[in-house]
Amino acid sequence: MGEDVNARDSAGYAPLHWAAATNHPPLLTTLLEAGANVNAQSNIGATPLHVAAIVGAANTESTDVVTPLLLAAGTDPIARDAKGRTPLDYAQVIESAVLTPEVRRLFLDMHVLQSGADPAP
Repeated sequence: MGEDVNARDSAGYAPLHWAAATNHPPLLTTLLEAGANVNAQSNIGATPLHVAAIVGAANTESTDVVTPLLLAAGTDPIARDAKGRTPLDYAQVIESAVLTPEVRRLFLDMHVLQSGADPAP
């Protein structure tokens, strides 16, 4: 019998959080395919996308690969943590944030759609 892909550590982080934090797309994909909860929240309300946004602000490669994977898997781009911040909030406020135009547009498009906008042109 396999391990629980949604098991949590003492801080409430699941394996998907750690895959996002360590910029590990193959592990992230494997966890998602195994049924990992893409919207799992830690004890402070951080989702894997929050983690990817924070880590990705210092590592563009993370935002270029991990963020689109999480968004495509259905993560909530407007999920708020215990401080009321969304993943995009973190990506924008971290001084070294370098979001490519494509990832910024993807974040914003998903944010608009999740806010109830009509996707039809």
